[in-house]
Amino acid sequence: MNPQWDLPDCYPTAPTSKQLDVLKRRRQLALDTPLERGTTLELTSPSLYPDSVAQPLDTPPQSYRRRIPDLLSPRGPARSPTQYDLRLVEPLRVGICRSQVWRAIITPLSGAKAEFHVVLKLWHEALFEFSLGIANPPADDWDWRNARWLCSKEAAGYTQLNSLQGSDIPTCYGIYEFFLPCREKAFGIILEDLTESTRPLEAHIRLELTELESELSKMDALVSAVFHVLRRIHQLGLSCLNEAFSFQKVLIFKASSPDNPRIVVYGFEETMPAAEMPIIPPKEFWQHPDPLIRRLRLRDQWGKKVDLKHEFRDAEVVGFLFGASWSGKSRDPYAIIESFAKRHPHQLKIIYCSVDTTESDYLANTKGKPWLSMEWDDGSNPESPLAPTAEPFLLAHDPDLETSNEVPTTDPDCALYLRPYSRVHLAEKFQVLGIPNLVVYHLGKREVLSYHFRIDKLGNAKTGTGGEGVFEKWRKGERLDFEFKDLVGGLKWTLAFGAAAAAYLVAVRVGGADDVVSKWTENLTKQYFGVQGP
Repeated sequence: MNPQWDLPDCYPTAPTSKQLDVLKRRRQLALDTPLERGTTLELTSPSLYPDSVAQPLDTPPQSYRRRIPDLLSPRGPARSPTQYDLRLVEPLRVGICRSQVWRAIITPLSGAKAEFHVVLKLWHEALFEFSLGIANPPADDWDWRNARWLCSKEAAGYTQLNSLQGSDIPTCYGIYEFFLPCREKAFGIILEDLTESTRPLEAHIRLELTELESELSKMDALVSAVFHVLRRIHQLGLSCLNEAFSFQKVLIFKASSPDNPRIVVYGFEETMPAAEMPIIPPKEFWQHPDPLIRRLRLRDQWGKKVDLKHEFRDAEVVGFLFGASWSGKSRDPYAIIESFAKRHPHQLKIIYCSVDTTESDYLANTKGKPWLSMEWDDGSNPESPLAPTAEPFLLAHDPDLETSNEVPTTDPDCALYLRPYSRVHLAEKFQVLGIPNLVVYHLGKREVLSYHFRIDKLGNAKTGTGGEGVFEKWRKGERLDFEFKDLVGGLKWTLAFGAAAAAYLVAVRVGGADDVVSKWTENLTKQYFGVQGP
């Protein structure tokens, strides 16, 4: 930069008249020598911020896009003082704005004549959005930082999110100083070129989802995918959700499935440090590849917290038992499940989801039992609210943004912490209306096999036998459909009384039997109401 253009790093207030004259001259110089297609920029390597550059991956995960190894190698521009030229190909964002964005081709000046397609984001101070044509511009127009500061902020973002480069955010190939045709110095970042394969999310919605009422499922999938990415960014310590966030900074891959859209977020010069979760427990209590199991906080029959991967290492089927100790309720269903669980201690895991009204009842139903149990202190009971140091459990009616099976696909190492389910949230999720209620879940298929399983199908609690055919079908992931005999079994007493009433009516009307019921009701009417019967 010319020495006479010695300007401050930022303008929290309007500049002096001398500084304003300098800015006007810079603006005019930039407009007289604009960046155009075919313009070649000199690149000063190596990268100003080496830690922001993507790390080479010998065996990248399946969800990661292919990188350009030549630009990331020890002899590439990011890590060595190698001479490269950058030729501008197509403008993506130009004019009076915070940053200019171009498609470009980067080429080494020596060695093999290879060309690599990239995107250049350039901070050109002379074209920043400040008011030059107003005699006394408002002070708000001058709250901006210089190009080097914005460049360093963007570098910090790509450094902190390095593990997401090539999946949730673009791959960064370095941040450099550039000399423009007007001989001014500018700062820019070279990124992966996604222009052919993606489009901005706003444009996608306008193009593909014109009739939202008939496309609500697609909208739900889109919103969920965006928040999955933002959550992973937040997990690494950055927050994109501020007044500067725009869905123009969200790209969607054109070829991605409407049910599982692939999203990329870019632009981190305005990010803020993310707020920390109130409390995150040790990883063994929440890391598990299954999208449902990882949302549970469990205790064993001795009241100790459960290591999920260890506990479910051999499990194939999980039964969620919603139950309670209520006066007058039969204990037979619980005895049947207890006997059945003891016969399948490894492949089958029963989880007691308490609907008890007191903690003492909860403990009585879990201590020494052959099942695990969901946490009592999860906010499900109004008289036992969440403690300030507790995890942020999802309660009834709380929205859950992580419901799809996309989570284990994009987070195979279970590095992403997700808010756990409370008992009331799980009951709402499974549409539990009464107790005891058994929900059957298959781990391999990640699918609920039954929401309201008939417990008496599991065998006889007294003899400890039966139900083996049921478990074999569960292991295979087969659903046990509701049959006519199940309806008869569930309504057996109702059907029996109905049959007896029908037989009595036939005996009186056809067979001439004495109508004892009518005489009895007539006597009751006279006795209590003093009214003559019919």
